[in-house]
Amino acid sequence: MDNRVKAAFSYVFGWITGIIFLAIEKEDEFVRKSAAQSFVLSLFLLACNLLVFWIPIAGPVLSGCIGFGGFLLWIILIVKAVQNVYFRLPVISTLSENYVMRWFL
Repeated sequence: MDNRVKAAFSYVFGWITGIIFLAIEKEDEFVRKSAAQSFVLSLFLLACNLLVFWIPIAGPVLSGCIGFGGFLLWIILIVKAVQNVYFRLPVISTLSENYVMRWFL
């Protein structure tokens, strides 16, 4: 399988495919960075949704906005991966490269 396809698939099911591709891919840095970023981003969006949802009136609306923004970001990341471009998200990519990639050496 091509590295662009692997990187795009690492975003498809969020943290699940992120872990799978981190575990099976040992050599391709592009796929590993994409998988680690997918893992951290999906957990970050999940945590934000869980925290915001419980705000009494505006929570469900904010949660929907986070979900829609996450969906748009997900589409952008998949398209960039197919184009063989690693799209760095400011804080998420730093966390994923410094911590998560070290777990799966």
